[in-house]
Amino acid sequence: RASIRDGTMPGPRVWAAGRVLTTSQPEHARKAGRVADDAASLRRAVRDNVADGVDAIKIYGTARHGTPGSIAEYTVAELTAATEEAHGLGRRVLVHCNGSTGLRRAVAAGADTIEHVGWIDERGYLDFDEQTCLQMIERGVTAVPTMSVWYGPFYEGPAISDDKRWIGRLRAERTRAWKRMHDMGVRFATGTDTWDPTQRELELMVAEMGVRPMDAIVAATRDAAVALGAERDLGTLEPGKFADLIEVGGDPSHDIAALRAIRRVWKGGVMVTP
Repeated sequence: RASIRDGTMPGPRVWAAGRVLTTSQPEHARKAGRVADDAASLRRAVRDNVADGVDAIKIYGTARHGTPGSIAEYTVAELTAATEEAHGLGRRVLVHCNGSTGLRRAVAAGADTIEHVGWIDERGYLDFDEQTCLQMIERGVTAVPTMSVWYGPFYEGPAISDDKRWIGRLRAERTRAWKRMHDMGVRFATGTDTWDPTQRELELMVAEMGVRPMDAIVAATRDAAVALGAERDLGTLEPGKFADLIEVGGDPSHDIAALRAIRRVWKGGVMVTP
């Protein structure tokens, strides 16, 4: 990220979250993360990450503990402490939430984005509720469903584990919940959580969620910039903003697959591909 920003190497604009904050219990990200088990250690971990130069704070709001369900890692008070500290230092808060309890707590605590938006309860069943969606709308929380991972090879096939097979069975029901959220007015941004191209995420939003192609495009541009707190510089083509654009061979507002036919790319008004 730093090399791209100072011009040492070419690349896209990067917002780096650094080490994820997690409790000492789950194994999901403990080794790569920064362990924080209470409000005070969460505040300290946020400060440590900011001192390391991160652009945003990512927190594991839920994690699987050997079951198909997702257990909340932190209380509302603990997440609020982390969010207050991060916001006070000018950083957005991204909360990983496969589980419904952790999702509700993250929204109540003032998180900026919910990653994955799984809606899975502790037993492993879908636990969607519209009241939480209304709170997300009121508080300006962005949903990042990462459809590419849910519709990838991780949750289907004979060789996968029983808990992942269980989660895969919830895919259609979860997708209907996302569509309901979108229809209600929850802001969506795009993210893949995998090596999949962003185009596939948009295609899944259109094909599986049933949103209009332009809604998917907005999720990848304007609303993604809002989620990062970067809407003053990015996300739409307006005077005073960075001229980051692509030229494609077709009209993606009618056929989202046209985004795969990229012809030219500009970053900050400078063409970076022939």
